[in-house]
Amino acid sequence: MTSEPTDTANSWRDPVIGERVINASAWTGMEPADWRLRLEELHGRFVIGQSRLGRFTSIATGAFLLVASILALTVAAVLAAAIVRDLAQGASIGRLLVRAAALGSKKAPVNRFLAKQDYRGKSVISPPDGTVIAIRLALTIVFALAAGAAYADFRTGEAAFKSGNYNDAYLQLLGPGHAGDPRAQYLLGQMSDSGLGPIALDPKEAVRWYNLAAAKKHPESQYALARAYAFGRGVKQDKDEALKWLTSAAELEFEQAMLDLAELYDTGRGVTKDPLRAAILIARAANLGNPDAQYLYGERLMSGTGFPQDQKQAWAWFKRAADAGQPAALYRIGRVKLTTTRSIEDNIEAYAWLTLATQRGNGEVKRDAARDRGELAKDMTPGDIAAAMQRVRAWKPAERSAPGEKS
Repeated sequence: MTSEPTDTANSWRDPVIGERVINASAWTGMEPADWRLRLEELHGRFVIGQSRLGRFTSIATGAFLLVASILALTVAAVLAAAIVRDLAQGASIGRLLVRAAALGSKKAPVNRFLAKQDYRGKSVISPPDGTVIAIRLALTIVFALAAGAAYADFRTGEAAFKSGNYNDAYLQLLGPGHAGDPRAQYLLGQMSDSGLGPIALDPKEAVRWYNLAAAKKHPESQYALARAYAFGRGVKQDKDEALKWLTSAAELEFEQAMLDLAELYDTGRGVTKDPLRAAILIARAANLGNPDAQYLYGERLMSGTGFPQDQKQAWAWFKRAADAGQPAALYRIGRVKLTTTRSIEDNIEAYAWLTLATQRGNGEVKRDAARDRGELAKDMTPGDIAAAMQRVRAWKPAERSAPGEKS
């Protein structure tokens, strides 16, 4: 009888399966690393099969949720209408009970409870006026709550997705996704697109979910579908399809789609160059409160590109974008402080803005802000720098809004 190998030098613990494999080559002739890859491949196939099985089995759950929701809302509406009608007509409680009893068997327990009838249909006890109305009102509330609970799984799944609990998110989102909720379909597409939780990386499956949601005019899904076609991810690359879905998402006022489409019209890539149309898209996104668009809109107003030049309005948009934490706007506001009278207050303000730009920016903005802040520090006392850093620590991004709106 062959004893079990105990060579710990060739042992490892698979992080997914959680089992220790010891000296796999002694049993299979394969190197431990090759055995591990084989196990992971088999596990991946199992998860994919499990995911597909879950898709089919959850159709019944999704259909049940949809039907239950419709029925619950219907019953609640009927009950509510009955309450309004009976109150309006001033019907006696006896008539209400007779009507309720007539809907079913006179021997039905519910009707006996409501109508207090004997088996000959004669009313024995007349409950106080308003009793049935109160019961109906309670039932209305119960059914309305049941209708809302039918789609509570999406909210639970969305919360799990945002918190990074992708296993629970997947289980909660499958029902609403198959029931036709485009928000759930989008998140399921995201999970397939990135291989999150129990889902294997599967761009084709992601495109399938995106298509379902995009057909229901879900802008995030349309944007995701545009990128899939643009880069050939999960689908054959098709620039025309990419432009179609990008345009559709922009028309639904998905801000990133609007900015991407504006860039295409600015550069003429894949479309006829049209700076005016690009400017209009940027202005629309800025008015929706997008900080990047607000900064770009300010630049165009400053230069008079696509719009009449208006420096006052340009600075209003720069300030709005900076207050929201847009790095280029933060840097621009900090730079303008350096060109003023350079009082102690101006230096403190400039240092604070440049610090925020350094912290939140990337690439050229981060580098230039750090450089200018270093030069400015040479003309400041330690107390002035401390005052500026105190403002940085107290700073918080403003809520999204556009000029002219109340804060």
